Order: sequence, then C-alpha cells, then structure tokens
Amino acid sequence: MTNLSEKYLDSFKLEEMARLGKIDNIDVRVYTEPLGNPSVHLVTKKYEIVIELKNLYILEIKKNDKSKYKFKKNEELPSDIKKSVMSLLLSKHKGINLTMREYLLTLWNDNNPGFEIKDSYFNW
Repeated sequence: MTNLSEKYLDSFKLEEMARLGKIDNIDVRVYTEPLGNPSVHLVTKKYEIVIELKNLYILEIKKNDKSKYKFKKNEELPSDIKKSVMSLLLSKHKGINLTMREYLLTLWNDNNPGFEIKDSYFNW
C-alpha cells in the first residue's frame, strides 16, 4: 500500500519533469533517472507508463486505471501510441531547424555529459 508521503513524492517528481509535448490527451515528460538514463513518462488521467526511448518499449507501469490498454512490461507500446510518440519526436521543433528528437538529444547531451546519447541509440 502506498502511503501519503510516497504519493506526494511521485506527484512532485511528475511536476519536476520536463514536458516534451502533448499528444491528444497524453502528456509526454522526460526525467533523469539516478543511473543517468532518460526516463520518458506518458501520462494521462487513466495511466502513467515509463518507456525506453531506444525502442519505445514499456519499462514500468506506474498506473493503469480503467484504460482501454493492457500494457505489459518489456513489450512495445500499443501501435497507436507508438505512432503518436514517434510523430511527436520526429516533428520539427518550433523556431529551430531540428526535430524534437534532435533537440532532445542536444539538450540531454549538454546537460548529461557523462551519459551522452547518439542518434544511433534509437532503433526506430
């Protein structure tokens, strides 16, 4: 059972994550995990899942309340969500001539020099 302080900490972590964008009703956020990996969270009122950017697989299911999806750890995202995430990351960033994925990599590598990620990291 989750106690009040754990709920508060989870809520606090969500608020300190950088928001990459919003796809329909999905909030896409990134957070630096203690091991230096980019943790990407897909958040709606009904679910919160953590995905791996490398292959868009599900790493963790934090919440799944009455959503139409049957998320499974270590499996691919449902195709409609995967397509939306890829579309967001491959779209052009407003104001600069980079895709969101390129912009994210640039910012990530500038702020995490010990954990650099190359574009070849992505399997999609």
